[in-house]
Amino acid sequence: MTGEDFKQACIALSNHRITAAHAMILLMTEEKPVSMKEISDVGNFSSSNATGLVDSLCKQDLVMRHTLDDDRRKVIVSIRPNGLTILKSLKKQLEHV
Repeated sequence: MTGEDFKQACIALSNHRITAAHAMILLMTEEKPVSMKEISDVGNFSSSNATGLVDSLCKQDLVMRHTLDDDRRKVIVSIRPNGLTILKSLKKQLEHV
């Protein structure tokens, strides 16, 4: 990735008011819901940082958080339609980077 490519990626993210960490969570949840533990593990985030990132995505209506009926301790994160729209837009903007 060149410096110009990096600049374009940063602009694409800022246009949607998300960070690279937010984009990673959107990508992780694109195909299927994931647990907060998976988000922490894959992103190498502390659980409190993962919670903060997911909180901000929830406030923007990009993901939703829910618990499983059979294990209420396990928190699952799912992408919402607005999150899919932003993710598709980001992918389109970054496909040539």
